Amino acid sequence: MTTNRRATRAVVRSRRTIKADAAEQVFSVDTASIGWAVVDSGIDTHHPAFHDWDTTVSPPRRLGSRIARSFDFTCVREKLSADVLVSGLVNWTAALPSVETSRGAGPSPGEPDTYAPPGDQHGTHIAGIIGGCWPDLEFRGICPRIRLYDFRVLDDRGEGDEFSIVTALQAVRHINEQAGRFVIAGVNISLSVPHDVATHSTGWTPVCVECDRLTRSGVVVVTAAGNAGFTGSVRT
Repeated sequence: MTTNRRATRAVVRSRRTIKADAAEQVFSVDTASIGWAVVDSGIDTHHPAFHDWDTTVSPPRRLGSRIARSFDFTCVREKLSADVLVSGLVNWTAALPSVETSRGAGPSPGEPDTYAPPGDQHGTHIAGIIGGCWPDLEFRGICPRIRLYDFRVLDDRGEGDEFSIVTALQAVRHINEQAGRFVIAGVNISLSVPHDVATHSTGWTPVCVECDRLTRSGVVVVTAAGNAGFTGSVRT
């Protein structure tokens, strides 16, 4: 016989588990000047967890969004015109405007509102872990003041392709190179791309190669690994 233990949600205790709260207090860590890209199914920019908050008043007052820029790379092959391809490479200076959206903050004067909330909530979930902040519910992500960059590569069904991921990673490098500094200091890729050993050696898939280029440029790349476990060998 065992006891029937109580179960509760555990969305706020991870900060203490990994000592993020201790680091914040002991070292006066403030991530407000750091940019982090979420390459996923998109971040819901309307969600209150991705805003700055004035906590000096009661109740806390919501301020501006911490999502600095938002891009839609789903079906990106169709979105890139032929004139932005130079010798098979993407001219990102010309191409980036065609995939950037309005972040849900409303379009610029005379421009259409190109923002659509993500149909799949995985990207919003991941962004909440990284940098959510919602004082009303006493919810804080690992870095509650970090600036987020939304790179949507999965559609409303949570599906996408490798080309979209690779081009999104190339765009991150371009944004940093154009700025001459680390506008985006890190990238999170919590995605699964089935690996075919008959096509690419381990570490040499297009996504792996592009991640290596990013890390060599100084950007931190965080990826999911092992979610599917060991699937065994396949004989051909």
